[in-house]
Amino acid sequence: MRLLGNKSGISCFITLLAAALVLTFIPAVALSAAQGGQDPQDVSQEQIEEFKEVKKAAKKAKVAKAVKEDATGTDPRSFSNKWMPYYRYTELENELIQQDVTAFRTIGFSPRVGMFYEVPLAQYRDFSDVPGFPPGADSDAIGMGDMDLKFLFRPEALEFTYGKDGKMSGSVLLGTDFVLPTATDDALAGDAFLFAPIVAFVFDMPFYGFVAALKPLLL
Repeated sequence: MRLLGNKSGISCFITLLAAALVLTFIPAVALSAAQGGQDPQDVSQEQIEEFKEVKKAAKKAKVAKAVKEDATGTDPRSFSNKWMPYYRYTELENELIQQDVTAFRTIGFSPRVGMFYEVPLAQYRDFSDVPGFPPGADSDAIGMGDMDLKFLFRPEALEFTYGKDGKMSGSVLLGTDFVLPTATDDALAGDAFLFAPIVAFVFDMPFYGFVAALKPLLL
């Protein structure tokens, strides 16, 4: 055939052959893919709800694990009953020296509601080196300080997971903060009853532990 004897004829033949191959194999590949996969429209509402429940349960399990691991520590998400006395020495920039012996306790009313309180059993303040301190005034004070009482609630709706595969968890806590005027000396406290709503954010650290930020919302 003269058609095959020149370059234009050969190019035409190759084009026709390629078109035939495409028309033959593309429908077969598309049919195989359709049979192997599942049309998103075929996913039932029941399956979607099951997936949501599994995801929700996994999130709750991760938050509960983080709380349980620190049940005897200082994680504010854990409302287990614990008691801890501590001593603190502080020297401020204005040369004021503070020493405190405080009793700290947590009382859990439920896994999501608890009370924290701090009672300064003994406080000492040394004002002798404070610049501008009035001459002749008492240079120190010792006694009991103001009691701090917090009620916190950990709502399930404000818990979340993050990080790779959602392995870390976080929580937002809501509550109220009461400061009771129990100080035996005005130099140790403000001699006032204070009340403020508070919000706390607690996040797991990448390797170990957690970070917590608690902020009173003063009005």
